[in-house]
Amino acid sequence: MNGWRKYMIMGLSCAGILCSCQDSPRFSCYGQVDREAWYSEDTVVMSVQEMDELLCGTSAQDVEVVLGVRYTAEYRYRKLSLLWELTDEGHVVARDTVHFSLYNNEGKSQGRGFVYFDKVQPSKRVTLKAGRNYELRVTHLMQLNPIEGITDVQVMMKGER
Repeated sequence: MNGWRKYMIMGLSCAGILCSCQDSPRFSCYGQVDREAWYSEDTVVMSVQEMDELLCGTSAQDVEVVLGVRYTAEYRYRKLSLLWELTDEGHVVARDTVHFSLYNNEGKSQGRGFVYFDKVQPSKRVTLKAGRNYELRVTHLMQLNPIEGITDVQVMMKGER
């Protein structure tokens, strides 16, 4: 089997799992960041369009929003603070600040991985409604501007069934 076909089949399988009425995560999406210069005014925007399928036939459901980051050793600070907003047609539905501890006092990464480290942090519960097109917007709250070494921001929405 050709390499690209194998990855396409794996990707479709993952999409099917995310859209099924199983336990979490109900939704997972990555937003790319400029690894060399992420300015605080550079907002990462992720569209959450598939709510009807993700809610599995219910009109509304409480989900837990979990944020993740992917970073490299180029990120030189122990902590990272992110602000996220969930909007529905431009109106803010939920907002929270998430604080990550990326390195310990000895400089060892607290994330999983070797070159790119992944770290996730639960945030808060929100109620999502069917028939809506939500947008999640993420910015960093670091005093230093720009920051280097953050490559991706991930959002996961976990619900109970």
